[in-house]
Amino acid sequence: APLPAAGLRELFRPTGGVLPVLSAHRGGAGPGYPENCLATFEATVRATWSLLEVDLQTSKDGVIVLMHDATLDRTSNGTGPVKERTLAELRELRLKDRQGALTAHRIPTLDEAIEWARGRTVLVLDKKNVPAKEAARIVTARKAEAFVMVMAYSARDIADVHATNPDIMMEVMMGTLQRVEEFERTGVPWANAIAFVGHTATPDAELCRRIRAK
Repeated sequence: APLPAAGLRELFRPTGGVLPVLSAHRGGAGPGYPENCLATFEATVRATWSLLEVDLQTSKDGVIVLMHDATLDRTSNGTGPVKERTLAELRELRLKDRQGALTAHRIPTLDEAIEWARGRTVLVLDKKNVPAKEAARIVTARKAEAFVMVMAYSARDIADVHATNPDIMMEVMMGTLQRVEEFERTGVPWANAIAFVGHTATPDAELCRRIRAK
């Protein structure tokens, strides 16, 4: 049976306590384990309970796969743009780990990642070149609202995701007070958002206070 759509909102509902959560960037890549790879996800969740942040690109034949870069050169033994290869061609490639060593692992599709994550962990989709609306459509079609979040970079992304499915939680870029105000103007409930304030601790106490108050 599908997990309850409100599951993520309940998990992250503020209670006044602390909820330490590790988010594994690109799935937690390490020696022998490439980024955006199912085997890597397995290794990460065996080591520690973690959300997994993953990246989306689209193949020539319209299939969404997990890949950070728009090109294949850095993370696989392929070359050129992801969008110029069909899924079958992408499947022939092997992934490199973060040190550049070639592994036996292959490029997964988003559908495969969602089904792998069901009942195991939470995925956070960094949409890259995939429209936020399309990412939200796939989450909806797979009945994955309870364990898949979508990153939203703009007011348009936020509105598109919420209009597609109001049960989907978003990781919203809120590194400035202006971005907080932009989010509030969308009318999307704060319960649908996890605020991302940057890759380093922010010195902006007022920004943190405003977000925390919500």
